[in-house]
Amino acid sequence: MPLEKLEKRILADAWNRADAINEEARSQAEKILAGARSEVRKIESDAEKSATEDANRREAEQVEALELQERSAMLEARSKAIEGALSKLKTLVTRKVKKHEYSRLIAGAIDEAVRIAPQEELTLVISKSDAKLVKNFAGRIIYGSVGKGIELRNRNGSVRMVTTIDSLFEKNKQEIETMLLKEAFPKRKRMTASRRRKRGR
Repeated sequence: MPLEKLEKRILADAWNRADAINEEARSQAEKILAGARSEVRKIESDAEKSATEDANRREAEQVEALELQERSAMLEARSKAIEGALSKLKTLVTRKVKKHEYSRLIAGAIDEAVRIAPQEELTLVISKSDAKLVKNFAGRIIYGSVGKGIELRNRNGSVRMVTTIDSLFEKNKQEIETMLLKEAFPKRKRMTASRRRKRGR
């Protein structure tokens, strides 16, 4: 379905929120690094009087711990940004499909069910308000709540198909999430904590 404008708007929002969260994560990492530099200088000063090798080991451990903290903060920031974008995208997609393409979704579900059983043998469960969207259906129609969608079943109930906007979104969630990650978090050259620490000396 054509969602290009919708996707652009959602991706722009995800990008802005992701950048804000990333900036906050970077700011926190810099504060941690500033305190660590002071601690590292003290360790180096003490080590010069005793054992240089021991100081180097402790410094390396400090840097490794800081890099782990930074990576963890960045991963958490990404996760929050994507979670928010997915929720908003789902709401907008649901609204758009319900308004403009719901009849096509229903027709597509009926076409798929007809591959399993003749239309005359099918029972369609749909909300009363949505029943007007069903065109030329030769089977039986029952009014009922199926969420944002329909249910189709054969006469004896051995075959049952439920098609909803939510289920279609969930089915494609992984692909949508991957797309959002690629758009909101492109591969950028990133300076690691150790490189920043060396530059800050």
